[in-house]
Amino acid sequence: MVAGAVKAKESVDAAALQRALEADAEAVSVGPESTGWLANVSFLVDRASAERFLATVERARRELPHLDVRVNGPLPPYSFVEPGPAEPAGTAAGGVDTGAG
Repeated sequence: MVAGAVKAKESVDAAALQRALEADAEAVSVGPESTGWLANVSFLVDRASAERFLATVERARRELPHLDVRVNGPLPPYSFVEPGPAEPAGTAAGGVDTGAG
């Protein structure tokens, strides 16, 4: 019963934090759930908007003081690309042998 209530509160907090930050992002990518953190969310932020995004993070920290909000980045935007087909080493996209290998 208590564990269920805690899980429900965590879900509400994660959604509130994501809503607060996504307005200043070009795109949002929710990663897999895991233990050790409340939410695993990547925000794609244009360099010109980075300062505004960080100000929004600071505002969220003040409004949600019970959360430990951490920002990592800038990082490569791996969370925002679709994986293409796997190609064997030494081939170019489309399976053409490049002679490498």
